[in-house]
Amino acid sequence: MLTEKPAPTPAAKRDADDLVCYFEGRYVPMRDANVSIMTHAFMYGTAVFEGIRAYWNEEQGALFGLKIREHMARVRKNAQMLLMEDLPSVDELVGLVVETVRRNDFHEDAYIRPSFYKSTRAIGVKLHHLERSEEHTSEL
Repeated sequence: MLTEKPAPTPAAKRDADDLVCYFEGRYVPMRDANVSIMTHAFMYGTAVFEGIRAYWNEEQGALFGLKIREHMARVRKNAQMLLMEDLPSVDELVGLVVETVRRNDFHEDAYIRPSFYKSTRAIGVKLHHLERSEEHTSEL
């Protein structure tokens, strides 16, 4: 129809390997964020995650994440249920997510997937007496 606005041109797809994530205490390219198949999380599913929607507003030139604080409080609480200790505060987690998104310079909608996992390399279905090894990541 002639009176309709033309459909926006889709943003060029970026290679996921080039995205920046927060992994094991550092911001790294996704290609460098590798987890061993021997981690407790891989072997026994000892991990928690959240899925956060973020929407790009072209008029304001800003990306808006939905309820980031609430998501971080929930993922932190769930990590504690798996006996993960010394977790960053909710404020620190929000800061990590915001910085990860900033480093990726998105100008489109995004899906943010923060996760915590037991990274001990051990065989055995247990949560207690594992070497201290909780890790957290922010993935996009």
